[in-house]
Amino acid sequence: CGGGYNHRLGLYDAILIKENHITASGSISSAVQTIRNSNQTIKIEVEVESIHELQEALDNNAFGLNYESYETEIKYGENSRIDFLLYFKQAPKMFLEVKSVTLSREAGLAEFPDSKTLRGAKHMNELTEMVKKGFQSTILFLVQRSDIDLFKIAGDIDPNYEESYNNAIKQGVRVLCYDCVISKEGITIGKRLDLANVSNSA
Repeated sequence: CGGGYNHRLGLYDAILIKENHITASGSISSAVQTIRNSNQTIKIEVEVESIHELQEALDNNAFGLNYESYETEIKYGENSRIDFLLYFKQAPKMFLEVKSVTLSREAGLAEFPDSKTLRGAKHMNELTEMVKKGFQSTILFLVQRSDIDLFKIAGDIDPNYEESYNNAIKQGVRVLCYDCVISKEGITIGKRLDLANVSNSA
């Protein structure tokens, strides 16, 4: 399926921290630190069950971003605000845009946008401009449902957005997509989804 990738090839090139590891270590922070004490460079992925755990994982650079700090709602482009601006010690800052996704017209498939969005296309173009200026840009599509396996752009709804999106990918804007687990207790981040016809996943 389009956009699929191997998280790791073996036990030597990445470490996946699961619920039992977190329990044994006492916290995500402790689990990550234990790994970093023995290997500073290996890629780490963390399975999280809540927004709180996601924040803890990010604060411990568990996903290999290794950013030093971040800000929210920072002005950039043409009268726009970026959701997150991440700062790195030895890499260009990253502009991270988050989009909420709810549309599903086919079983297992989520799509964005659900209507024409000039603002959305403008954001894609601005992320592209940031890459051209030497910065990093990533867009995160957060699917607000748990019955999805694949994500794609709804080009029949908004061809202009699809064009801006495809151009952004070609220019180096990276893409992430996750679903959500919805329950009576609340909404938490779920699994990473495959991307249709995209190879530039972050």
